[in-house]
Amino acid sequence: MEPKLVQTSEENYSLLLTEFAACEEVFNEFDHEGGGYDWESVVKHVLETEHTDLFNKVRFDSEGSMFCVYGKDKEALETVGEIVKRLIDDHTELKRIIASVPENDWD
Repeated sequence: MEPKLVQTSEENYSLLLTEFAACEEVFNEFDHEGGGYDWESVVKHVLETEHTDLFNKVRFDSEGSMFCVYGKDKEALETVGEIVKRLIDDHTELKRIIASVPENDWD
């Protein structure tokens, strides 16, 4: 389970995550499914609170079966990918973030 950065056109990139099984139990502990929309809520919260410089450099277009963040700034997307990978690998940190997302920020 790892996010994948793809170039979608000459100037645009998308960061995608489509496999969620490795973290599903963590999300389930908080009554969330752990799909694309849930990952979007988590990543938005991290960017809004810990990486504010990145928040306006990316846009989100997730679905239930896919987490998607896109934009023209490849470095910003690579950093978002590192954040996602860190949360996938560190369930304690993922739990901390999930618990800190305000209830009305869940998509």
